[in-house]
Amino acid sequence: MNNPVNQYLRVAFVIVTYNRQEDLRNCVTSINSQNVIEPVIFIVDNASSKETKELLKQYENVVYIDPSYNSGPAGGFAIGMQKAFENGFPYYCLCNDDNIFEDDNVLSKMLDQYQVLQSQNPAFLTLRLIFDETYYPATFWNGLFYQKRINIQQPFHKSDIITFNGALINHQAIASVGFPNEKYFMMMEEVEYCLRIVDKGFNNYIMPGGIIDLKRGSMDKVPLWRQYYQSRNQVYMTLWERKSFKEISLCFFRQVKFIYGIVRYQDKKAKRIYYRLKGVFHGLTGKMGVTINPATFKA
Repeated sequence: MNNPVNQYLRVAFVIVTYNRQEDLRNCVTSINSQNVIEPVIFIVDNASSKETKELLKQYENVVYIDPSYNSGPAGGFAIGMQKAFENGFPYYCLCNDDNIFEDDNVLSKMLDQYQVLQSQNPAFLTLRLIFDETYYPATFWNGLFYQKRINIQQPFHKSDIITFNGALINHQAIASVGFPNEKYFMMMEEVEYCLRIVDKGFNNYIMPGGIIDLKRGSMDKVPLWRQYYQSRNQVYMTLWERKSFKEISLCFFRQVKFIYGIVRYQDKKAKRIYYRLKGVFHGLTGKMGVTINPATFKA
């Protein structure tokens, strides 16, 4: 590991994984190459096969967490963040198990930038990929998502919504806001957490480049259960937690757009519509948690 350039570079990494041993190996290797003081990596294993646990035994700085069930990304990050938070780190970096940092100095650059932002009450500072080598997107929320194109020459920009792909957050923000909501299981957990942060008066920021986010796929390959959870969780969030008439109206407008997109562009139309509507119903009735098990789901 390179010599650290600042004494504040002490970071706990939190990763949620499920049966992606090779991706996880590359992610941990990338983290251990970062120019930070003795990184500690908290890995939540969401009921993977035994190979994941065996793989992680070789790393002395990995804290292996086994909830003994698949807690999803929402539960996984909540569990991992709580465990790391108990140890009182000044900073926490949330990663997916297929994230690879661009070079050894990405985290130190982020922490330098975080110091610049201290007067702006920052919570998250995260990395985004560059689009067309000229801009990167910042995502905002007014009941629906909308994006602004930020010139690549701008080193950082405010963004209501970020993803947990190399997302750096400080101890004070977590102490004020808490942890992601486990009952979301998967989908919209990042959105709900980010909006809670913004509602508390913190700001989220993004900076361009620095990380490779893998595993992109086509719409036809999106599992039906993922679409179910997306609709369920957005309906639940807007109706039961946000409680804004504007946001509720826009939420249901978005569900109509989802159905239209299925009819126009996707395969398995009847099944996809069924699970979208089932998600809407469960969101309306507050049926949360693990209602569909992805491991045993059959389309």
